[in-house]
Amino acid sequence: MKKQKILLVTPPLTQLNTPYPATVYLKGFLNKQNIPSLQVDLGITLFLKVFSKSELNKLFEIAECNSHQFTDNTQRIIQLKAKYISTIDLVIAYLQKKDITAGYNICKKGFLPQASRFTSYHQMEWIFEPNNIHEKASFLATLYLEDMADFIQEAICPFFEFSKYGEKLVLSNPEFNLLEKNVENSNDPISKLTKNIFKTIIENYRPEFICFTIPFPGNMFSALICGKVIKDHHPDIKVIFGGGYVSTELRQLSDHRIFKYTDFIVLDRGESALLDILAGKTELTNTFYFKNNQLNFLNSKISEKYPYYQMGDPDFSDLNLNQYLSLTDSLNPMHRLWSDGQWNKISLAYGCYWARCSFCDTHLKYINCFEPTPVKHLIATIKNIIKQTCHTGFHFVDEAAPVELLRDLALQLLKENISITWWTNIRFEKGFTRDLCRLLAASGCIGVSGGIEVANDRLLKKIKKGVTIKQATQVLHHYKKSGIHVHAYLMYGFPTQTEQETIDALEIVRQLFKNNLIQSAYWHRFTLTVHSDIYHQPDKYQIQIPNMQPNLFANNDVPFVDLYGCQHENFSFGLKKALFNYMNGIGFDFNLQEWFDFKIPKPQIHSNQIKKLIKALHNKEEDQRQSSLVWIGSLPAATIKNHRKYKTYYFHDPDQAYQFQCQNDLDEWLCKNLNLFQFNKQPPQTIHEIDQKFKKEMGLSIKQISHKPIWKFLKAHGLLIL
Repeated sequence: MKKQKILLVTPPLTQLNTPYPATVYLKGFLNKQNIPSLQVDLGITLFLKVFSKSELNKLFEIAECNSHQFTDNTQRIIQLKAKYISTIDLVIAYLQKKDITAGYNICKKGFLPQASRFTSYHQMEWIFEPNNIHEKASFLATLYLEDMADFIQEAICPFFEFSKYGEKLVLSNPEFNLLEKNVENSNDPISKLTKNIFKTIIENYRPEFICFTIPFPGNMFSALICGKVIKDHHPDIKVIFGGGYVSTELRQLSDHRIFKYTDFIVLDRGESALLDILAGKTELTNTFYFKNNQLNFLNSKISEKYPYYQMGDPDFSDLNLNQYLSLTDSLNPMHRLWSDGQWNKISLAYGCYWARCSFCDTHLKYINCFEPTPVKHLIATIKNIIKQTCHTGFHFVDEAAPVELLRDLALQLLKENISITWWTNIRFEKGFTRDLCRLLAASGCIGVSGGIEVANDRLLKKIKKGVTIKQATQVLHHYKKSGIHVHAYLMYGFPTQTEQETIDALEIVRQLFKNNLIQSAYWHRFTLTVHSDIYHQPDKYQIQIPNMQPNLFANNDVPFVDLYGCQHENFSFGLKKALFNYMNGIGFDFNLQEWFDFKIPKPQIHSNQIKKLIKALHNKEEDQRQSSLVWIGSLPAATIKNHRKYKTYYFHDPDQAYQFQCQNDLDEWLCKNLNLFQFNKQPPQTIHEIDQKFKKEMGLSIKQISHKPIWKFLKAHGLLIL
């Protein structure tokens, strides 16, 4: 194959704290095929240009011409123009961790100009400890930028947002008409700046192919603007669109006008299709194109399929990681992970191993086709990424990380002494035992996120979540005891959900927060999508779907009538208000009625239900049928006291020292033979193997010793059943 010059682009704006992983994975794949490529994150480039002294000055000059049309808040920002311009570079440098000492000035009263976003700070100022300068400074700097974003959105470009640039425009018009109109007339300062930046990039790199990853609706608008630049000025360059948004929403595309801005639209995993396009082949996989005045869709079975784990290691080499910013848009330690910290984003597997949730897009191949990555390969990838980025923080971005894969990965991280910090998405399934959660924490896990959804057993069964409130509580308790924070995805408005069930769900959520089982959460309003099981079986879920023809452009969200539910939209504000307070440790003892401006039913959930479930779990032993015993502590040292027959063993944890005085042969045998269970043994000793040793040497089984003091001591300090 002839080597092509390929440019991989993430269009504005996806995230500001770390690169979105699509292009780094694709570049890694192309590396393995010996095809050179370059990648750019246009989002961070645009952001840093907008939030600079020179550009802000231009934006303020534009706004000043029409300032009489704006809200009081925007007019205040315009009046404080000089202060914003003089502080912007310092704030950006601070959030990039290039000028940490600037935090002292940022915290100084009167240094930063303040507009409406600072209302939240003045309500919560008491939270900050006097010596916690950097926590406070990061929060204030983020509010400052959010004020500026509000100003830009009102005075300069109505579609501007940090992470959802143009999303409202895309969502509001699935027929493409309005989107096309705004792209063709994209003369606002932000769009012009995007075009100028992109023109410079093209001139510098001179690519033959440009591939855009479009993961979210908010990326489509700017991708089309860039596509227009290419077609207007470089029509010889071939343009390829791919990513999560196009794979989800453009599968029924019939409006060819989008091909004014692109040559190919590739669905799902696009590696095979990309190689075929580069090679000039006519037989393509999952690809739309427009030719001879006709929209075509090809899905050839000829193209080679590449196993996910053989795609090549992610390659960050073209990205300047020092450009990214750590924003603190929430003081909640778990909630803020999405925007704070430069996380290396990788996947442990392709697709979802569960793929049964009725509301999810399980009819899409990239959801229901599960391909785990071997642990050996994951470890190599992690090492390589750390070497490239010098960052040891990892966000495993899987739909739901499998229990067994996390266990094996954690053991291997410990075995190879790889110190990382990581978090991921999970399901609250029973496989996350107390001991497994301790293992995950020992390997560097600081947080997990997962769906509690409707927080109601009847509806969870209808969702096919495979989880009950009791089971979720058990898992959450294990994570709490292991020091791992939890973010919960919550849902309201599910078909047939009643007012009573909505309020009962809020009561469950209140108790989960009160007992510190979850640390953050987010309420999502249920949305019916065309790729869900509910859409394909409306009668089963007691909804009515209007007889509608597919949209010509995007197809995903579908209107429906809930035949037996309630007026769900009435609950939106109250649910979110309650959640905001709970995340800040406020209002646990308030009557739920306090959050709503209309009469709600009283909860039918006992006020201590979650506490009772926790109590029932207290001191419950792990399932002895599990396969292995693993010791993750350090091996003890022994001393002999003259007046005693048995030794005293000293254990040294990183933070504390412990001792155990052996009282009998069993105690000493276990302390002496902990090396048999060490995590670096390959494979770990099984329950059966240990039972055989016990019976041979001690005449006992594991079951017979599980109540002994020595067993409880070792379980407390690093002996795990996995």
